[in-house]
Amino acid sequence: MAGVRLELLGGFSARRESGEALTFPTRKTRALLSYLAVPLGKGHSRDKLAALLWEDSAEEQARANLRQTLTYLRKALSVVNGAAVTTDGDSVALDSAALEVDVADFERLAAGADPAALERADDLYKGDFLEGFDPRGESFEAWQRAERQRLRELAVEALKKLLAHHAAVNGSERAVQAALRLLAIDPLREDVHRALIRIRLGQGQRALALKQYEECRDLLRRELDTEPAPETEELHREIRAGLAKATPPDGAPSPALSPPEGGPAEPKSSAMAAPPWTRSRKTRNRSMIALAAAAIIIGAAAFWMTAALMEADEESTVSTDLYPPLPEGPSIAVLPFINLSDEAAQDYFADGLAEDLITDLSKLRGLLVIARESSFVYKDRAVDVRQIGRELGVRHILEGSVRKVGDRVRITAQLIDAASADHVWAERYDRPLSDVFVVQDEIRKEIVAALDVALVEGEQARAWRKGASNPEAYGLFLRAHEANLKFTEATTYRAIELLKRVIELDPEFVKAWVHLGWAYDMLIWSGWTESPADSEALAFAAARRAVELDPDSGDARGLLGSLTINYQGDYETGIAELEKGMALNPNGADIHAIAAFFLPYVGRGDEAVTAVEKALRLNPSPPDWYYSALGSAYLGARRYEESIGASRECVARIPDHMMCNLRLILAYMASGRDGEGRSQAEQVLQIDPKFSVSMHFSEYAELATRDPAEQRRRMAYLRDAGLPE
Repeated sequence: MAGVRLELLGGFSARRESGEALTFPTRKTRALLSYLAVPLGKGHSRDKLAALLWEDSAEEQARANLRQTLTYLRKALSVVNGAAVTTDGDSVALDSAALEVDVADFERLAAGADPAALERADDLYKGDFLEGFDPRGESFEAWQRAERQRLRELAVEALKKLLAHHAAVNGSERAVQAALRLLAIDPLREDVHRALIRIRLGQGQRALALKQYEECRDLLRRELDTEPAPETEELHREIRAGLAKATPPDGAPSPALSPPEGGPAEPKSSAMAAPPWTRSRKTRNRSMIALAAAAIIIGAAAFWMTAALMEADEESTVSTDLYPPLPEGPSIAVLPFINLSDEAAQDYFADGLAEDLITDLSKLRGLLVIARESSFVYKDRAVDVRQIGRELGVRHILEGSVRKVGDRVRITAQLIDAASADHVWAERYDRPLSDVFVVQDEIRKEIVAALDVALVEGEQARAWRKGASNPEAYGLFLRAHEANLKFTEATTYRAIELLKRVIELDPEFVKAWVHLGWAYDMLIWSGWTESPADSEALAFAAARRAVELDPDSGDARGLLGSLTINYQGDYETGIAELEKGMALNPNGADIHAIAAFFLPYVGRGDEAVTAVEKALRLNPSPPDWYYSALGSAYLGARRYEESIGASRECVARIPDHMMCNLRLILAYMASGRDGEGRSQAEQVLQIDPKFSVSMHFSEYAELATRDPAEQRRRMAYLRDAGLPE
């Protein structure tokens, strides 16, 4: 039997079998014990332990400190029969037979499905990992933070299973307790709030259900400065109107909370056979993205609600398998780097570093790289890297932190195996701010080497090419990018001014030219310019300059191709540019999705489907306009039932999106569902009472096709649905 019980969940405690507490002379001794205990029995090199705990000390001094701390640790654990601390050459470990660790017990119990084991796991989770323990060291703090996130997410998953079980079997009161425990761990989970609201309704406690909604709403406003999601507001309206569906009485199965039999719940049937990785999720971004071309700088982030066991989505039009398949070759998601600077305003710098790594790694054909929109979903969220790997369908995760003080920067980066959560590679860089580009190059090269990515001729030069050469210009560029993400008239003009200053400082900074072109394009399509012709000319000038500076820039080619089609109507030339962009940037999700709008016009509907499905694989948490691209592609390929599913999803997300509504009408009519087509036509006339079929086709090319017969057929479908000539 183990002689010592170590508890790390909710704080730090070590006790003998008798219950007597063990004492440790230093903070570092407790830190070393904790690190060696998770996972228990795993060996670590002395160099690694010394660097972890004494990162600011010289190597010789750090190893001396480690020797002394190991002496303290052995003495403190001397109550254990045998040697609790074992060594094998340069490796140090804890004897798994000498100690019990609550983390190991918790992980084992939480991983199963037995309700009694899940209850025990919940009892063990007394709080965050090493709660209240200050390591006073960045490297240990980064490890502690990662473990804290991983274990917190495991606790959430265990409670979700417990909640589903109690709601289906044991009755609503125990389900309430499980839901409240979930909210104690993560109070911002709207899915859990909605589940609890429905449980309260099942208990006949309408007042408590309304009170729970108010608590959820107030919390979101206070903590996130946002309103509840549409499905939460709809549930609130149903309660007020007396229409909300309650969780069934005690003992009855619940469609919203029943645990799956042998795996994930069977998804609701759908008219659309979407790619098997595009789970239907409701986005947290309320902005209506009117044009796909703007997406490269808008980066409309979707917040995926992990609610498979929490709530059935009765209006979902896209239903698919749970997780995307792992690719055969190397794959990676770059998570947002954590800002450790004293100023929260430095977030833009940490985000910019991660985005640059995504951009440059995306140029490599031998590596699948998840798009920014999907990887940044996990910003400020406590999620186990193994869960992230499953959700995004990648084999490796890159995470890190940035501390910027004055003219110096400290960057830590670690590459993690998403299946095992083991570290593949880790490094820390203390450099002058002017060396930030060199550090980016070093990190990229380490990743390529660690993942054994095979580079084809010319790719290495493209991947290592630095975007900026001037630190001041780079800082301004990151601020411009941040401004563009706000998607308002004022911030777009602010971004343009900043980008002009960037180009003055660094005239050959290609990404600045590309972002400037998209910003001018945004002014036109949003109606924010008094001179569209001038903005168009400036957008083209920026695009052509970017291509001139770097003919191998996929982003520059994508911009030029989109502008050429939208403003000159030259599909052949524009599509050729987009194809160059996709070839040069094989992981460019947005470029592939944009191409899906235009390929159907020239009769290449099947290729459009391939392009947008690849976009969805690269960006599993897409912005809303991807569903518009998906509907366009399926319509062009004459896969009408699938176009209905994609277009319905687009309309559900962006109700006033004219193109999605019109595509839905066309797909309904083409598949013989005339009644639904006429009903959708009424929605179009509510959006634009002056809508005219002939005027629309003459002014907008998005529904048009160069096949005269198909063009006439589409116009006839709209007229037959009841839309005026």
